[in-house]
Amino acid sequence: MSADNKYELPSSMDFGVLEESLGDLHTGLTCVEHQQIDSEEKIQQVDSKVAVLSVRVDEFKRSHNAADEMQSQVHEMREDLDRLKGRVDKLKQSVKYQMVPS
Repeated sequence: MSADNKYELPSSMDFGVLEESLGDLHTGLTCVEHQQIDSEEKIQQVDSKVAVLSVRVDEFKRSHNAADEMQSQVHEMREDLDRLKGRVDKLKQSVKYQMVPS
């Protein structure tokens, strides 16, 4: 090495080894890039599936809430029906009482 250029490569340096190492490095980086792209695609697929499932969960919640509301209404209607049956029974008894010959 000369004193003027401290970055000068020694004359015994084998550029073939350096080129091969750079080629291996490039191949490795390319492989990593492909793996990253595959991983990003898989993440997008999972995100898409999560979004679909989230919509389904929301629909199920709405459906479940609607079913609860309907069940509550049915319960109220049954109570109303029971009260009406009681009134009808009282009216029947009243009519029977009025029809009994005195």
